[in-house]
Amino acid sequence: MKHQYKISDEFLNKIISVAYGDAKLSEKISIFFAARKNRLIKDLLNDYRLTAKNVKSIKNEKCPDSVIQKVFKDTGIRGNNLNSAWLNSFKFLFNKPIFSTTTAAILIAAIVVSIILFRQPSVPPAYSNAQVKTAQKQVKKSLAMVGKVFERTEFTLDNQILLKKVAPPIYQSFTIINDLFKGD
Repeated sequence: MKHQYKISDEFLNKIISVAYGDAKLSEKISIFFAARKNRLIKDLLNDYRLTAKNVKSIKNEKCPDSVIQKVFKDTGIRGNNLNSAWLNSFKFLFNKPIFSTTTAAILIAAIVVSIILFRQPSVPPAYSNAQVKTAQKQVKKSLAMVGKVFERTEFTLDNQILLKKVAPPIYQSFTIINDLFKGD
């Protein structure tokens, strides 16, 4: 009688990690003993080890220069000199994932550090009761001075400008109009 054994996704992931050599020592040991006890686990482990071996045997290929030239043409970047230092630095950076990851991590770390260092917490100013009372007195004096200026301006406008400068020409013009209507 054959027993059917179901493997959970989590356990399958551990088998794959062991096959690719990425697992912890404790996981390797537990999978090793489980493979000795169960034929299905042993077969899966061997299949994934074979796949891992095949994947690791695949060689990286160099990107053809024709593809790079097409990218430059399509993006509008001038890439006539494919051996330029600028292009070589980009090739170096993007052909090696570890350098891309390191560069991104350094950039993110620099941004986070600059935000932390240059961020100034906004602290509201704290005033004592004496300072508040002094400010109130100063405001009252300022408003009193402004009130006096308005009173003087009103007096000057009413008595000096309107009575002496504006009223005589208006009175004179009314007199001229009256004389015209009377028909002297």
